[in-house]
Amino acid sequence: MDSTFVISWVSPRQVKLLQEANEICIDATHKTCKSIINSKDDAYLFSIVARNAITGRGYPLAFMITDKEDSENLQTW
Repeated sequence: MDSTFVISWVSPRQVKLLQEANEICIDATHKTCKSIINSKDDAYLFSIVARNAITGRGYPLAFMITDKEDSENLQTW
């Protein structure tokens, strides 16, 4: 059986900033941790980042950890 997992989180403040963002970027960090399904498999950390209007720097708005890099998991997120 081919299983996958998706864990994501975002704070209420981050949701508000995400709704107000004109542009966002999605970043993926490979081999960040191990899968919770099979500890021999790698997992990936995805982040949504937008530019902070005050500092002009990237501001993280949402996070997801998953063991599959595919569009289905991104759509679920």
